Amino acid sequence: MVGGRFPKQISLDVDLPDEQTFESLVVGSNSLVYQHCRLLLTQGDASDLPFLTYISGATATGKSHLLVALSHEAAQQNISHFYLALDQALSYPHTILEGMENIQLLCIDNLQYIQNSPEWQRALFDLINRIHETQLCKLVISCDRGPKQVQFALADLVSRLAWGISFSLSTLNDEDALKALHIKAKQRGISISNESLQFLISHAKRDMHSLVAALDELQLKGVEEKRRISIPFIKQVLDL
Repeated sequence: MVGGRFPKQISLDVDLPDEQTFESLVVGSNSLVYQHCRLLLTQGDASDLPFLTYISGATATGKSHLLVALSHEAAQQNISHFYLALDQALSYPHTILEGMENIQLLCIDNLQYIQNSPEWQRALFDLINRIHETQLCKLVISCDRGPKQVQFALADLVSRLAWGISFSLSTLNDEDALKALHIKAKQRGISISNESLQFLISHAKRDMHSLVAALDELQLKGVEEKRRISIPFIKQVLDL
């Protein structure tokens, strides 16, 4: 939960992952939402876009990466911004949302985590109303389900989520997953062949979170045993 110029003096001690940028994002079949998010940071075009962007998708489809990349890009362009991960923010008072309508870009990640918090639902409802009134802020929200599938006690919040434009992220196919793993391996300084990565994708748990976790485990074991990451080594370490 890190931002640029934040209207309230609250310390949120979480840094954004440096490696989650637009450059390291494998778009796959999600080019429309990617292009839309880039336009949000284009001053001339952004004024014509809806103030609210809702991005849904299953686990490990790249929702958080996209919101973090937006925040990094906003920082580079000196655009006032804030990234808030609701799975972490629940330990803070919901009043941290006060004043956020005055920044230019607000990214709220993991909306599903407030489904059991009426206080946070009301605070977000009020924030959306203020943003709609002031028209100063672009709000980007991510969730693991579409706006009509979110189970909120506050029905008015569900209706507010439909005020903007909605996108659903698709899972990467094998070719794009291979590209993404190559990027992850390079970022970690891991030397691994294309064939070994293809084997990993074909035989390990398929979602990107699990694949990256497997890559990290292979790197650790490879260093410990002083072995290169090969298909036999992958089979041994991951019991495949």
